[in-house]
Amino acid sequence: MKREINRKIQSMCDAMGTAAAAEMAPELIQEVDHVFDQQIAAGMSELEAYRAILSDLDRIQAELDKLPVTESEAKSRIAKLPSERLKSWLNKASPAIWFAALVMSAVRLFSGHFLSFWTPFLGAINGQRLFDMLVQINRGMPERKALRKYGSGFIWIGFAQLAVNLLASDINKVMLLPLIGLAVVAQVLLSRFTKDDPSDKNE
Repeated sequence: MKREINRKIQSMCDAMGTAAAAEMAPELIQEVDHVFDQQIAAGMSELEAYRAILSDLDRIQAELDKLPVTESEAKSRIAKLPSERLKSWLNKASPAIWFAALVMSAVRLFSGHFLSFWTPFLGAINGQRLFDMLVQINRGMPERKALRKYGSGFIWIGFAQLAVNLLASDINKVMLLPLIGLAVVAQVLLSRFTKDDPSDKNE
């Protein structure tokens, strides 16, 4: 449990992203280790000592917040904030999308829609690709380059999803022809829009 506490303290210091916090990490870990050993010697169980130290993490965080921050460290912290928030949101949203796809597929399967029961997974794949693209853009990838990397997948996976739903329905299958045409046109427009991405010159 002492190792787990040490990892938490180190993680808190690393999250600050400052030289002062990195310098203070060994001191804080040594201090917490000493407190943990004292509590064990006083008759606490390891679990009780662990919980007591966890309840004191707010004080440690307050100490870290008071440490000096250089101008460059402040700018870096501000730049990372949106990325961290986006990553946290996507980590929560991604499992929800796949769970929803699983439920929708099960409903279709038990409703007798055997041909199209797996199309929700195509939607989930496109949703996951959208999340990946947003992360790349947030990390600094130019938008046109991100569209070139992920756009074709959006088009053709979306086309496959619509095509399967169309084949499984009572609609005239001739409607597949204009659908194919729209997908091809979208691909051509995407290629024209992204072919001269100037970011390639910096790679």
